[in-house]
Amino acid sequence: MLAANENHYKARFANIDPTLEGFDRDDRFHLVCQINPNWYHRLYHITGSDSADISILYDETADGVWNDIAHWQVVPEWQGIFRDANTPGTPFTRMSKYRWDNYDMSPFALAITSKSFAVAGIDTLIWRTDTIQLNPFGGDNYVWSPDYNLSCTDCQTPLAWPDSSITYNLTVYDGQGCHDYDSLRVLVRDKPFVKFFIPNAITPNGDGYNDRWYIRDLERYPDNEVRIVNRWGDEVFYQKPYQNEWTGTWKGEELPGATYYYIIKIKFNNEVQDFNGPLTVVR
Repeated sequence: MLAANENHYKARFANIDPTLEGFDRDDRFHLVCQINPNWYHRLYHITGSDSADISILYDETADGVWNDIAHWQVVPEWQGIFRDANTPGTPFTRMSKYRWDNYDMSPFALAITSKSFAVAGIDTLIWRTDTIQLNPFGGDNYVWSPDYNLSCTDCQTPLAWPDSSITYNLTVYDGQGCHDYDSLRVLVRDKPFVKFFIPNAITPNGDGYNDRWYIRDLERYPDNEVRIVNRWGDEVFYQKPYQNEWTGTWKGEELPGATYYYIIKIKFNNEVQDFNGPLTVVR
């Protein structure tokens, strides 16, 4: 798109690690995994107010493989600018961002960035004195905080037995230099039904033990409905009232071994009580 007014830009190719010129590659937004350590550019908008397309040409063999452009922001830190195109070519690949208009700071560099990937799980209700297993996903390494009533803080699926409602914070590392955050709330309530018990795992392997999801004493509360969803929220089972017969199938087909989530509604004494939590199918 042609600009209506005259604009002047200035560019400098800096054949040096940006850290050595005061733009530390370790000071970066948590979803910026890596910054090119070998060279970067300084781009200046001298006059005018129009945006401009930015393209950085690089040789993947000599310069490495990158998926984004990072800009040094006033935080100060490197932040991804969400490139619009990355076009392979010979000998150069062209990384482009269209209609960019922020030149408050001049450094730009090739980078590896990531979309948000940490999933701690869904907020869960448990009864006081019960234990629950946390089932996050999204990365390679996991760190939980606070460490209150957790079986471990540096494992993916710790057991938790909080005696009061708590928010567990999760940091997930992806192995490429990025990390991401999520959290889940565990609500702790006094158990209204003394004998009511909801298992959080089944092993439907046909051995006659734990093959079906049996909710103990649910038959005491026949006005109930049960819904099971996968991690994306897609419904894989629904029954009203529940007959204690689900064996990890959907439309007659076996579901893969994974963690799903249950939502149970029970009407008792003219009040509706909700229950939800993880349910792992082990195959």
